[in-house]
Amino acid sequence: MEYVISLAMFAAVYIIVVTGYGLSAGLGKQFLISQAAMWGVGAYVYGILSLETDWPTAVCALLGVAGGVVASAVIALTALRVSGIYLAIVSFAFQIVFVTVLQNLEITGGQSGLAGIRGMSSIGPLTETESALLVAVAACALVVLAYRVLHGSAFGLTVRALGEDPQVLEGLGVRPAVLKIKIICLSGGTAALGGVLYAQYLSYVDANAFSIHVSITLLSMLIVGGSRAVLGPAVGALFYQLIPQLLQYLEIQAAEAADLLQILFGLLLLLFLLFRPEGIVAPPAPALRAARTSRPPPSPPPGPGVGRDRVAAAEGRS
Repeated sequence: MEYVISLAMFAAVYIIVVTGYGLSAGLGKQFLISQAAMWGVGAYVYGILSLETDWPTAVCALLGVAGGVVASAVIALTALRVSGIYLAIVSFAFQIVFVTVLQNLEITGGQSGLAGIRGMSSIGPLTETESALLVAVAACALVVLAYRVLHGSAFGLTVRALGEDPQVLEGLGVRPAVLKIKIICLSGGTAALGGVLYAQYLSYVDANAFSIHVSITLLSMLIVGGSRAVLGPAVGALFYQLIPQLLQYLEIQAAEAADLLQILFGLLLLLFLLFRPEGIVAPPAPALRAARTSRPPPSPPPGPGVGRDRVAAAEGRS
């Protein structure tokens, strides 16, 4: 039973983190390679506050989410004038610095990490583990629902326009820089929420769980699942979680299985980029494109003789 709860818990956390990633990197095409760092900010802020203060668990959790928003704002403001590969480089640098700082600060536990983090309080007759799973599943459902509503809203269309052509937004009176900061902060706050739930469940965090390899894996989940579809991030997260479970039946040693897992993730990413870049869940066709395809073809223009007959008829009437 504990194993099933663990799988469900990690599935909910991954869906939350990757769904937040879908807002910035999927709809907005702002490719930051630092989603794992935002995930880690939420986990570490909550962990430090739960260990060093007597504040209520809910307050520590909210501050953990706020920490992810603030850290995302730092990246967005630093990379305000860049986009594309340059934005990815800035976020990559932040990711490396973040992990290095975690491994060398005393308050973060250094290489040993943080242990004894306050867990979720029991809800009714449920145990602490079951309560943590219940909260995580509820949070996951709310995040996916909010993403679904945002995906089809006017704000979601504006975010798509940011990824396609920011100059169009400027012509409509929307400042692309401000919109970029908003979606990056929302994405980082969502990832930090996943970090808070992760820390509550394990009662332990360390820097290796939020390394650059994890950020690349999260990006792979998004691309494989479908970066611009509503359920694409969730499907990608579940798909990537299913692969390690399948490897367990091959009776491979742990070290070899970890290396094989990275190879499989890389191959899957290459195959999807080459043969199905839209991902497992393809986004629906835009309404305008669907209307154009369903519209009957226009009638052919009249021949040259028809025009002369109309001119002659008009001259005869005059």
